[in-house]
Amino acid sequence: MKPRSLVLVCLFGCLAGSISLAEAAANPYLAPIAGRNVFGLVKVLDTRPSEPTPVAVTLRGIARLPAGRHALLHLPRTANSTGEQSLWLREGVPAREQVQVLQINVSAATVEVDNHGQIQTLKLEGN
Repeated sequence: MKPRSLVLVCLFGCLAGSISLAEAAANPYLAPIAGRNVFGLVKVLDTRPSEPTPVAVTLRGIARLPAGRHALLHLPRTANSTGEQSLWLREGVPAREQVQVLQINVSAATVEVDNHGQIQTLKLEGN
């Protein structure tokens, strides 16, 4: 490369760099990304995780055993699971599949569950 063309390339590079720095100085939010935003992207993507949606949990049975009261729950197939699931949960035990049994009422045949953050009351009759 000839020295004259090398000088022109260097001058052009300095001029282009000073223009982008002037734009970044006018807008303080552009300064951190002025050198990295090669494609001129403007839209900022929302990286917050979406809230989990509750699944349709059905109550299949209630048992009163010496170890405590248990509920048999049925979860349908979801996009994240391989198939339908049946859960045998005791009240007060930590959640499995983001479903936790909070209270079991044997006489009323109801179970109160925390289904992905939403409190639901399931009845044995009428499911």
